[in-house]
Amino acid sequence: MQQYRVAALAHRTLIALLVGSIIAQAFGVNRVATAPLDAPDELCFDETGQCVRGRFLAHWLGNGGLASNGLPLTGEVVDIIDGVAYTVQYFERVRLEYHPENAPPYDVLLGQVGRTLHTPAPPTDPVAGAIYFGETGHNISGPFLAYWQGNGGLAQFGYPLTEVGEEADPATGWGYRVQYFERARFEYHPENQAPHDLLLGQLGRMLLLQRPSAPAFMPCNALLSGTAPGFSRPEALAWVSHQVVSGTIVEQLPPVVRPLDPQGDLGSSVISTDYVVQVDGRLRGLPYERIHVRRMGGTLGDCTHTYRLEPDLLVGQRLLLFLGSPSVGVGIPTFVVAGGAQGYWGLATDGTVTIQLGPLRAFDGMPIADFNNLIRAGLAGTPPTNLGSSVVPLDQAPSAPESAAPK
Repeated sequence: MQQYRVAALAHRTLIALLVGSIIAQAFGVNRVATAPLDAPDELCFDETGQCVRGRFLAHWLGNGGLASNGLPLTGEVVDIIDGVAYTVQYFERVRLEYHPENAPPYDVLLGQVGRTLHTPAPPTDPVAGAIYFGETGHNISGPFLAYWQGNGGLAQFGYPLTEVGEEADPATGWGYRVQYFERARFEYHPENQAPHDLLLGQLGRMLLLQRPSAPAFMPCNALLSGTAPGFSRPEALAWVSHQVVSGTIVEQLPPVVRPLDPQGDLGSSVISTDYVVQVDGRLRGLPYERIHVRRMGGTLGDCTHTYRLEPDLLVGQRLLLFLGSPSVGVGIPTFVVAGGAQGYWGLATDGTVTIQLGPLRAFDGMPIADFNNLIRAGLAGTPPTNLGSSVVPLDQAPSAPESAAPK
């Protein structure tokens, strides 16, 4: 089998080759690209420790490659979509789905990540100088239209779900002009020179962090199980994390019944428990001093839900945590841990890190300073808007918070 491993320095060359191979029709309609004849059987990326192969690789190469799809964040996993189990793979900007019921090239489809993560806006009227889509009642114009037409059009991005509007970047708080499509979010960055002033939002990463890792129905006294995305190295896990912080658990909040799907009913709910963490170090994300970390499982009355894919947490534990996107709300932000068990690391008093559960045992006992540098090096190639400066380097952080008082 041919296998190619791509490092960061090769990305600019790869982007140029892949983007140059795309020939879009006038509006990108009915466009189906194919992979180059000399395409490799497998392509692996050091940045995330993941590989792309087979039909997913053919689609990735033939439809914009790195520029349109991003790096792979997982291997092939199984998701339930509209009640049917499909093999899928998550990338920074898309989710590829394998549909064996369709003949090639339609056996690989792009998931509608834009529609999943953003509610379509009400229809509007046609605008002069724009292309209007009656299917969704929205327009595309200007640089957004030029990018849509030149990089895959309808097949790659789908119909527009909104008009162009302002939206704040959660990592910086800066406002950008954005437009949502069925399979993408376009972002206009005037601080960049063309053609890099229009970028694609990382909706695949966002969807992955919301991916449920437990079955839908949870009877009382259930043993919860599931499959979390696997990562071969901790720096790959850092790539998909919204926050990478160290801190001490200072309080366990009372367990609460919460739906797996916020729009669902109590029939698809589980008991979960929030833990208050006083943050003392940060490698990525916003400078929160105190956060809530939500873990599935807990006891309410005579009913217990036990979740064995994540370690038990105790007040007083000092941990290094890889966290997903915060839940929307008021007050202290609430996070779930990214990567399941792989997102919890202990910080020992002897100055070493310890994986709590999971397959990354090779890193057990690594000095905190070395682990700190490993994660920093792995994050060096991430977009600046997603990379936060450290509050306190992990190897210099205190072994316990100076104060447990609310901030």
